[in-house]
Amino acid sequence: MAKSSQQIVPRAEHDGAEDPFMIQFDKGVALLGYGLLLVSPFMLGLPALASLALAFAHRHDAHPVILSHYRFQGALFWTIIGLLVLALALLLVGGGVEMTTVAGFIQAHLGGLPLPAWLVGGYGDKGERETGNWMLAGGITAVVVALLWLVIGSIWGAFKLVLGRPMGLRR
Repeated sequence: MAKSSQQIVPRAEHDGAEDPFMIQFDKGVALLGYGLLLVSPFMLGLPALASLALAFAHRHDAHPVILSHYRFQGALFWTIIGLLVLALALLLVGGGVEMTTVAGFIQAHLGGLPLPAWLVGGYGDKGERETGNWMLAGGITAVVVALLWLVIGSIWGAFKLVLGRPMGLRR
């Protein structure tokens, strides 16, 4: 069997920045990434991980305009993760303060109910209850902001991608 004189060059080894087929392919992958980000809140965030993996896998060989969208998708993902971690911390601490308030209320009105001392403290302390309320409100606000930024950022990025415009992230 004779070997062919043509050699298949892997995509990373040639300059595919001007290959129209690869530009359209990468554009489709980036649009898929935005779509995955949009549906991720309804599927416990798993499609967002797939979007991040797609952006990470294609970042070395994409056209510069498409590359800016991959970077934006990564930044969008990590911003959302940061906001959700902040929200979780606020909700856990605020919820803990509120649990002590509920336990103190139960202890005060249903006397004789054995509850641990660490759980009962703070029922009468209005300042602690207000702090817990503010933390819960801050956690809920962080979740809402994260979801809004995910939706708005994904739609904005997809719109700019369809128009063929880069995202404004600098590196």
